[in-house]
Amino acid sequence: MKILIFIFGIFSVLRITAQEVSERFEVLENGDEFTLKVSRTIDDQRDFVVEGSPYLDKEFKPGRWKLANRSSQEASMRYNGYYDAIQLNQNGDTFYLRKSPDVTAEIGGIRYEFVAYLNHGNLKSGYMTPLNQGNTVLYLRSTKILIPPRRPQHGYDLPKPPKFESRMEYYLKQKNRPAKALLNLSRKEVFAVLWDKYSELRKYAKQNKLDMRSQEEVIQVLKYYDTLKSVEQEDPSFEDKP
Repeated sequence: MKILIFIFGIFSVLRITAQEVSERFEVLENGDEFTLKVSRTIDDQRDFVVEGSPYLDKEFKPGRWKLANRSSQEASMRYNGYYDAIQLNQNGDTFYLRKSPDVTAEIGGIRYEFVAYLNHGNLKSGYMTPLNQGNTVLYLRSTKILIPPRRPQHGYDLPKPPKFESRMEYYLKQKNRPAKALLNLSRKEVFAVLWDKYSELRKYAKQNKLDMRSQEEVIQVLKYYDTLKSVEQEDPSFEDKP
């Protein structure tokens, strides 16, 4: 089976939603250089060099990508957090890996999975990094957003150029369900997702003095949650009865 990958040209254009409806924004890409074109009218257009990079790491690193249960393939790769896409480099040509839940990648020891998640009630998908193994997984989603330029509002105010800014979000995914966003790492946020075992988890966290503000403590609770669910499935007393 041939893996489809989308070939992007040297130049690419992407429209982004403007903070002011009177302006139109276009991102122009030329290799690793990015320019933001801001248009208010036909006669009022300005180009700005975008500060920063859309890549988590500019350098291509040795990596591997894999389709489902097939053998993995080696390639030089990097993750574009602005496009939310994995870029491959082969003999000087760059390509983007097809986005699919069946395709995973590992770049410099960091694993990327294309995961379905809920965003304000809407089902979306994007690349995330799993932080643990099991039926209940804590994911880290690292992306880049584009901050538009700010024009001076006063004579003493300095203009600010556009820039790429890093954004990190945590998601919690249960088996066969889309991932749910966590506002932060805390008991409140985790228990809101794992509400079916709230009493048991609350007791466990209290006994082990876990405030769950670190990845390690959240993962510890997730392992315990999976244990509770496993016991529930094995115990016939939990079966539905008429």
